[in-house]
Amino acid sequence: MEKIALAEQLLKYMVIEKKEKERECFKYEELKSLFQNHDQSALNNALSLLKNDGFILLQSKQDASTAILRSGSVSHITAEAMQRKGYAAIKEIKDMLS
Repeated sequence: MEKIALAEQLLKYMVIEKKEKERECFKYEELKSLFQNHDQSALNNALSLLKNDGFILLQSKQDASTAILRSGSVSHITAEAMQRKGYAAIKEIKDMLS
């Protein structure tokens, strides 16, 4: 469950940044520095989960990676479907985009 909790924290951060600053791209190093209390493996697993569930795209260029928020997909998902997958705060996250 820690992976989902971290994924939700990452997604909340990205959605807040999107709403407040119109940002959709987040460098891996930025996310790593913001979530220092999690090791690299946990961060990678959480980002992979978000990617597999369609919330972000992951783009890699040589030694730098970027997570790209797919805010449209966040808006169109059903809270019930994501809650079944273990996302507890998905309604709150969707409401942030409204």
